[in-house]
Amino acid sequence: MEEHTIRLRRGWDCFQPDNPGTEPSTIALPAISGTLPQGRLLLRRRFGRPPRQPNAPVILQILGMPGLRSLSFNGRPIEAGSPDNPDFQADLGPLHLRNELTIEAHPPANASDWGDVRLVLARQPASEPPSA
Repeated sequence: MEEHTIRLRRGWDCFQPDNPGTEPSTIALPAISGTLPQGRLLLRRRFGRPPRQPNAPVILQILGMPGLRSLSFNGRPIEAGSPDNPDFQADLGPLHLRNELTIEAHPPANASDWGDVRLVLARQPASEPPSA
């Protein structure tokens, strides 16, 4: 079965929950060292379901994200594992028409190329024409 990968790069809303007076910003991932706010971050990314594969099972892959604390997908918590492990993978099942991924993390100060987030869709084999 073939796969199709979608990288969630731009359009992340970035909140600093420990600094309530700060305005949210928009960031791109992976982030380059020095471009991320310091401390605990709450990242939110909204996205739609790919129209060509509406029922494809989806795997969430997070690569190079040390300091990952928690995840939620469409309001449902996902077990994130250890903050010391920079890579993570979870089965999301089929996507909704509109989706929201939320990540809580505390990136290290020297983070370089931090946070590559991908959706991997399993392509369904084309159905064979009926035999005569």
